[in-house]
Amino acid sequence: IKTRRVLKNRTADELVALPDLTDESIIMGQRLLELIIPATYQVQPTLFPLVVFLLVRTSIEHGINASSCDAFACYGLLLSAAFGKFDEGEEMAKTVERLLSKPGMQRIKSRSFYILDAFIRHWTCPIHASRDPLLQGYQIGLETGDVESAALNISFRCGQSWFAYHPLAELQKELEASMRVLVQLNQRSHERNLQAYLLVVRRLRNLDSKAETEL
Repeated sequence: IKTRRVLKNRTADELVALPDLTDESIIMGQRLLELIIPATYQVQPTLFPLVVFLLVRTSIEHGINASSCDAFACYGLLLSAAFGKFDEGEEMAKTVERLLSKPGMQRIKSRSFYILDAFIRHWTCPIHASRDPLLQGYQIGLETGDVESAALNISFRCGQSWFAYHPLAELQKELEASMRVLVQLNQRSHERNLQAYLLVVRRLRNLDSKAETEL
C-alpha cells in the first residue's frame, strides 16, 4: 500500500522524468538492495517483494539511477505474476525500457532484458516475441561482462522456444548450442537446467533410449 501510494498512478513518462539520484550513500544502499534481490527471489520469496517495494520507494523519493531499473522491472514482475495486473506490469516494463536509454545504465541492461522478457512481456505479447530481446540481452551481457545475466537470457530463450512449440529438431540444436555456451561461461547450473529439456526432446525424437531413465 505504501508503494502504491508513493507511485500515485504515475505513467512511464512521469517515472522516467524523475530527477537523477546523486546522493552517494543512497546509491550504495540501492545497490545493496539490488544485489540481494536474486537471493531473496530464490531462497526467501516472502522477503523478495519487501526488498523490491523499498527499492521502488527510494527511487521515487530520492531519484533515478541504474538500480531503479531493477526496482521497476521486479515491481512489474510482481504486478503481473502475483497480482494479475498485466497492464500495470507492462507500464513498468515501458518505464524500464525508457530508463535504459539514459546514460549510465549499461551495466543493468542485460539483467533488465531478462526480467522484462522472461517474466513480464509474455503476459501481454506472444511468447515468441521475447526471443529476440532475450538474445539481445545475452549479447549485451557478454559485452558488459555480466555473464550471469547473459546466461539467464540465453537459458530462458530456450525455454521460450520450448513453450512456443518450436520444431523438435530446431529446439535440440538451440539447446545443444546454448549448453555449450553456458559451459564456456562457467554457468553450470544453467547448463544443467537445460539438460532436462534436452533429455525430453531427445526422447520425443526417439534418439535416446536412456533419456527416460535419466529423467
